[in-house]
Amino acid sequence: MQKQMAQEEEINLLEYWQVLCKRKKLIFRITVITTVAVAVLSLFMTNIYEATAVITTASDQDSSGLGAAGMLSASGLAGLAGMAGISLPGGQNLTELEQFLKSNAVRGEIIANNDLLPVLFYKQWDAEKKEWKKSRLAALGGALTSLVKSVMPKDNATSKLEDDGNPTLWDGLRSFDEMVDIKNNTKANTLTISFDYPDPKIAARIVSDILETLQDHLSEEKKRNAYANKKYLQEQLVKAADPMVRQKIYALLSQQVETALMAEVKGNIFKIIDPPKVPDKKIRPKRALMVILAMIMSLFVGVFLAFFLEYLEKMKAANAGGIETEEGDGNREGKKADADSS
Repeated sequence: MQKQMAQEEEINLLEYWQVLCKRKKLIFRITVITTVAVAVLSLFMTNIYEATAVITTASDQDSSGLGAAGMLSASGLAGLAGMAGISLPGGQNLTELEQFLKSNAVRGEIIANNDLLPVLFYKQWDAEKKEWKKSRLAALGGALTSLVKSVMPKDNATSKLEDDGNPTLWDGLRSFDEMVDIKNNTKANTLTISFDYPDPKIAARIVSDILETLQDHLSEEKKRNAYANKKYLQEQLVKAADPMVRQKIYALLSQQVETALMAEVKGNIFKIIDPPKVPDKKIRPKRALMVILAMIMSLFVGVFLAFFLEYLEKMKAANAGGIETEEGDGNREGKKADADSS
């Protein structure tokens, strides 16, 4: 029994090999053509470079903030600050920094302050003329919009339609989201900011713009909160009559003044461990890997197609043989009937 099964396996393998040998030219052509096509197409793909920066929380500010918070708690000021809705000074944690970086408010500031729309949509920007390129589709859309505006009343909503077709801030936010990547490493207490772009120098510059905008945004946020708290405490100081309460309010006021002053100093919001540098190597496309994968996949496709064509050929031959057998049987029956009648 085992000997018979072994013989059947040998026969099957031999048939498979015969099919591959029979269709080897087809397999070779598919593999070569696909591999060469992928290799040629990969040469036309734009190189993408990635600039990165690594930041962490400002330890100096964290430690001073915690020390100040501890002293305020010991003196009973923490409760008073909590009742007044005043936040005590302290450093930003990584989660807050990550949320700020992912917010549309900060990203909108990054795009607007650094005029990044022409950079994000560089294919639609004419660097020589310093204006957006106008495609035929955009021109047609603009003509249709102008026609609608001329027909409809001026106070209609159509008066707000844009006929230029240029990228908007919302388009920039969506494009920016595809190019930037933020990774939060809680174990190492670091935040990695990456930006992908065809020009390595521009990629490094945009990462620097991101860090600078984030620093300015958080500084303004801290100063705004500190001044609001200071104004509230000054109002409470006028109303307070108890000397102990006034003393505590004075301590809170000094703390808010310190927070506003420290917000002016860069490096007190977060610390840059690894500043952005101009990358010297692209991250994609990985042309060698693309060619290898294309060769392997096309080889599998060629083998599959070879067996499929062989199957169709056998089915066609079997159907042709069945038709011939039926015709032969019919002819024999006809001859027998003629002989009997004679």
